[in-house]
Amino acid sequence: MNNTIIDNFKRNREKFEAALDNFLAALDKEHYPDSLRQSMAAVLKAPGAPRGLPLFLQILAQSRGSNFSSGLLVASESLLRAFLLLTQLEIENNSENDKSVWSRLSKKYSQAQLLLTADTLFTWPMELIAGETVSNSRPLSLALAETFGIKGCLAALDSAGSAPADLLELNPFTELIRALGISDIEINKGISSAARWLYYNELKQWFGRAAPVDRALKELEVRLSGLVGCEQPQAQPLAELVSFIKD
Repeated sequence: MNNTIIDNFKRNREKFEAALDNFLAALDKEHYPDSLRQSMAAVLKAPGAPRGLPLFLQILAQSRGSNFSSGLLVASESLLRAFLLLTQLEIENNSENDKSVWSRLSKKYSQAQLLLTADTLFTWPMELIAGETVSNSRPLSLALAETFGIKGCLAALDSAGSAPADLLELNPFTELIRALGISDIEINKGISSAARWLYYNELKQWFGRAAPVDRALKELEVRLSGLVGCEQPQAQPLAELVSFIKD
């Protein structure tokens, strides 16, 4: 990977972090008390957050000659963090790894506080994207609410088993980009493979478990590297994104 690509990823990540700080600072203190704002920030700004999702979305948007708003990028990351947090609360209430994101959060906040935080991180994004639409002029807030609602990702989470491996069958990245009107994921192996790698990497950071996530990550890395130079759109930048986040 050349320095120009690395610098571009770093710059985009820095822009995202700045936008996230601004949106958190703008929270209405009357409706978001100090304790809630603190736990929201702890989840959204947890050390080691790879920020794969906003960088992934930026690649997809730029390949189509457009850009997603900073509100949408922060909203998407908030939905992902809410999903990961609720996943841990629903499936297991402990972690085998003291260095995991979940372990650090659970030592500082009660389960009730984390459940409230997860609920808020699911609803706050609707404020951030108010007025935005997807390609068919459908309200984006409605599309995302359905995707992450009781008939979408949460339904899939509810029906998942209690073993860590069951989480590999879910993928909020895929459902999110469908909600955004990016319809070629089914035929674009670069997009689908990168989306799955990025999600698995989030699981690894969040839960601190190696197997079976490590094996799946390596298999997807091989698949992505094999797509570089082929005619699959976005395969090259997505493979470079995976390399950047790994480093």
